[in-house]
Order: sequence, then C-alpha cells, then structure tokens
Amino acid sequence: MNTARESPSPKLSLPRWTNIDTAAVQQSDRFEYWRELFVSCTIERADRDSSVDFQSQIFRYSHRDGSSFAKISGNPLICSFGKRDSDIVLLGHVRSGTLTVRHNGDRVTMLDSSDGLVMLDCDRPVVTSSTRYDMTQLALPRRLVTEALGKGGVVSNQAVVKLPHGGLTPILLAHLDILAEHGPQLNAIDSDAAMQVTTSLAMILLSRLAPPKDKDNETHDDALFIVAKRYIELNAWRSNLTSDGIARAVGCSRAHLYRIFAQKDRHVAGTVREVRLTRAQAMLNYDPTQSIGMIAFNNGYSDLSAFGKAFRRQFGMTPIEQRSQFKATTMPLQLGPVSKGYT
Repeated sequence: MNTARESPSPKLSLPRWTNIDTAAVQQSDRFEYWRELFVSCTIERADRDSSVDFQSQIFRYSHRDGSSFAKISGNPLICSFGKRDSDIVLLGHVRSGTLTVRHNGDRVTMLDSSDGLVMLDCDRPVVTSSTRYDMTQLALPRRLVTEALGKGGVVSNQAVVKLPHGGLTPILLAHLDILAEHGPQLNAIDSDAAMQVTTSLAMILLSRLAPPKDKDNETHDDALFIVAKRYIELNAWRSNLTSDGIARAVGCSRAHLYRIFAQKDRHVAGTVREVRLTRAQAMLNYDPTQSIGMIAFNNGYSDLSAFGKAFRRQFGMTPIEQRSQFKATTMPLQLGPVSKGYT
C-alpha cells in the first residue's frame, strides 16, 4: 500500500482522474520516476536488479475533502511507512498478488485477495513487501478517521487492522472495484458523486468499529455527527429526507440528533439545505446540458420556485445568474481521462 503525491493542479479547482504509467519515461528512469510520486512511504525495488525493466501504473482521483482513491499495479516493491508525517490512513484491498506486512515490532501479517479490506496507519512503523500486485485503496485524512472511530479507536494502537468481512465491507469493496474499472471514464460531476458515496460508506463502516460508549459520551457524539453528515451527503437528493429519517439511519433519537448538531453550532435542516445547494451549484457550473428544473429535482427540490429562492438566499444570485456568471468567467472544462504521466 502506498499513496501518490498530488498531481499538478488543473486550471479549474475541480478534481480529476490522473493516469500515471512508468511506460511514459525512459526505461532507465522508470523506478526513480515512480518512487518520487509517494508521500506516505519510501520505496525500494524488491528484485534489487536495476537491469530489469520496472513497470507500474496508477489511476488516481483526489477529492476536495482530502481523500483519494487509487488503483495501483506493478512490479514487486518494498515500502517503508512511519518515516514521514503523512497524516493518512489507508483502506486497501489486494486484488491480486500477495503482501507481507511487518508491524508492531516483529508481527507479520500476510495479505492476499481473500483478506478483504485492511486498514493501515501510514504514520506507524510498517514495512510491506509485495509480489507483482494489483490493489485498490482509499486514502483518508486522519481527522476523518478520528471523527468516525473516536480518539480511542482501533487505529490509535494498531498499525494494521483487517476489517470485518460482513456488514458494509463487501459493499465498499464493490464500490472500489467499480471505481477501478469505470472511474477514469466518468465526467467530473459523476466522479465527484462516486467518490462521495465511496468515502461515506467508508466512514459509516469505520464508525461501526468505534468502541461502545454511553449515548451521551462526547466521543460517541462526534462519531454520530460525522456519520449523520455523511448520510445527508448520500441522501440529500431525496425530497422526503427528514430529521426523523436521519436519526433512524444513524441509530439515535431525533432529539439527540438535534443536540449533537447544536454542539457543533449547526442545524440539521440547515446542513441538508447547504449540501443540496452546494451540489446544485456544482451541477449548474459543470453540467450545462442539464436543465435547472432537473438539477433542482436531483437535489431534493420538487418545487422550482422554492429552489430558486433558497439558492438566491444562499449564494446571492439566481440559478440562471449562477450559470451565466460561471460561463463568462471560466474556460470550457475538458472531461475524461488525462494524458499519461507528468510533463
């Protein structure tokens, strides 16, 4: 498992897929080119033979919230973690090949495709050795993982954790596989939506691993808050999304839901409205083929007039003015896979 550096910023501040392939550079430079991509670990060749051609490839998508998805395949590697302050936690799946993980002193964990999802703390001393491999991974900022697990969560004292095979795990694995296969062909709006769904599933899954706490405990409330926010992000398109439904989904009473949002100086209804309108604004900007009425409907508004009034209160302009202003101040957005390698 490893985490690539951010790709060069596009002209617009919209996330995009990056395809990096060592075939894009001269054979003699390929390994050095590859090792310079990574921020969470230092890497070495497992074969130690520089005369052997080094071949590796990564498809990667970076989201605005600091999370990222990657599908990585290539030649055997040795990766050493814990020497850099990356502040990253990985959820990874070895799709093919094997991974030997040395952690927590002399402990050794062997991973292959049968092991499902594994969580790895990139800032703890860990050394991984791979055969030729193919894997998917979701990189999460530590703050998100801490919010889901609490400060006393499982990542606080273990470098490597195999996640339970049941519950949401197979669903998240399926999403990772779908992203690996179809992600680079998605346009910007669909890529953003797919990444939000994947990250939200991961956060809810991790929240299930949090140690049991009293319902009024602050750590538990923090976890409930982040899960509730993620649930809203996943379901804000529903016109019938209510506080009662959100509370049932995260496993608390409506009164307790209101209380944990108030502790963060937030309101449930206000958060739902903010998520809906922010997504609608992105659709207006980056999906000019979709009508304003359909955008309103796809963001939980069955009344176009109510959508227009709410949008104007939030952003100080009507949806039509928003679309016109964006067209006037930006270059056309090029969607689809980017070219291979860096320039």
